Amino acid sequence: MTLAAAAISAATALAARLYKLNRVVKDVTCGKRLRRVTYLELWSRGLEGSLSPNVGTLTFLRGLDMYNNFQGAIPHELGRLSRLRFLYLSDNKLNRVIPANISSCSNLKTLELSHNELVGSIPKEIGFLSKLLIVNLRLNKLTGGIPPFLGNITSIEVFDATLNPLGGSIQPDILCHWKKPKIFSTSGCNLSRAITQELGCLSKLRILDLGYNKLKGFIPSNISNCANLKVLDLSINELVGSIPKEIRFFPKLIYLKLSDNKLTGGIPPFLGNITSMEVLDVSGILWVGAFQTP
Repeated sequence: MTLAAAAISAATALAARLYKLNRVVKDVTCGKRLRRVTYLELWSRGLEGSLSPNVGTLTFLRGLDMYNNFQGAIPHELGRLSRLRFLYLSDNKLNRVIPANISSCSNLKTLELSHNELVGSIPKEIGFLSKLLIVNLRLNKLTGGIPPFLGNITSIEVFDATLNPLGGSIQPDILCHWKKPKIFSTSGCNLSRAITQELGCLSKLRILDLGYNKLKGFIPSNISNCANLKVLDLSINELVGSIPKEIRFFPKLIYLKLSDNKLTGGIPPFLGNITSMEVLDVSGILWVGAFQTP
């Protein structure tokens, strides 16, 4: 795992944890008034087998957190949990499709399904989860592209689908509707075509990782609208042209990786003006020109 990948993975996981309610959750938590189970947290307990469909009877559940060794399917009965806000099923061996009726969990804010073996496409019904802040699907076997209906989730702040064989391209209809994303990571998703200009709509973006794809064309100049970027990884693609001078407007940029593309034009002097830079990787590129001091 590269430094950027590790940082993005950690940032996504941290963001997911911070969006829990401001309280300590331990094993089983019940409401004070009705004494119904509201949180069930059983992670890293070495549990095995399949997730019981009986979890659907816990209709007052607001948080379900199970990082274990569960296998098989995500039970459709989860769709009965209309009060659910946080769903953490990462680091299991779940190997079926994401159930479409997860859209019935209308209060869901965090959907954490990373590090599993989930297959099929991202169900269109997820587009109805209007309160979602975090979608983490990292390290699964999902296909079918990044669906445009995700643009309906205007509240989204983190989208991480790293290392899924999704295919397709980045849909402009998604980005032009998103207003709050801070992390957008689709590294290793077999994406192709050009980087859409609508990327410039994501003014609050802090981490952008599109590395290890088949993206073509130029780096869009209006990427400068993402002035809060700290990590920008466009490595291992088929990008052409020169590094746009607009990148100098990233005063917070720490990590810039453009290696293994088809970029030309030399190492531009304005990169020396980004005093926050800690990592610059332009290896594997056939450069024309030489580094100049600003």
